[in-house]
Amino acid sequence: MTDSMTGVGGRPEVIIEGSNDVNGPWMEYNFHYKPGNVFEPPPIVAPHQPRLDWQIWFAALGSYEYNPWFVHLVYRLLQGKQDVLDLLAKNPFPHRAPTYIRARLYKYHYTELPKNISSLSDVLHNNRLVKSWWWRENVREYLPSVAVNEPSLIKWLNQHGYAKDDPWPERPSGRLHKAIKYLRSIVRTLDAVRFMMALFACGVLMGIFNRCLFRKQRLS
Repeated sequence: MTDSMTGVGGRPEVIIEGSNDVNGPWMEYNFHYKPGNVFEPPPIVAPHQPRLDWQIWFAALGSYEYNPWFVHLVYRLLQGKQDVLDLLAKNPFPHRAPTYIRARLYKYHYTELPKNISSLSDVLHNNRLVKSWWWRENVREYLPSVAVNEPSLIKWLNQHGYAKDDPWPERPSGRLHKAIKYLRSIVRTLDAVRFMMALFACGVLMGIFNRCLFRKQRLS
């Protein structure tokens, strides 16, 4: 467990795939922060906490039997729930949810730099030399392919407290809700890390300003 959490021997990652045919081809769902596409560089996350990506990493350390929320996530993707799709970086099925979804467990490793690259500057100025940031090995099946109305899936969800007809939370109404919805629509277009950094910078500047103002009042 410790080696898996530190990435020694490879970082375990669950990759969710969808298809309209049980025999494929399968297309991957990409997340904002967790490794997926081997050509995407690792993002700077702190101080933002991407909870879903983080939880999926923990799920990769075990199995779906001990992470029923993961199966429920897959079920919502099969339903095409927009609130769930908004948590992803890329939806490979923008027009209609896939018929089947499965998940596979991979181990991710950082790509070794070519011998003609000797410094970080070489990477930044010659990024074409680094074709991929990761290489991965297929470990095993994590979740077998399931369909939205599959009886075994519905039964499993019911057994773990996720009822099939569990109503989606009713949306509130009123001026406050409209204001929050408007702010959320603006924030959603921003990069989460930059947004959190901007808030942090504003807090630091406000603290410095208040301290200077307090010192000026004491001197006067």
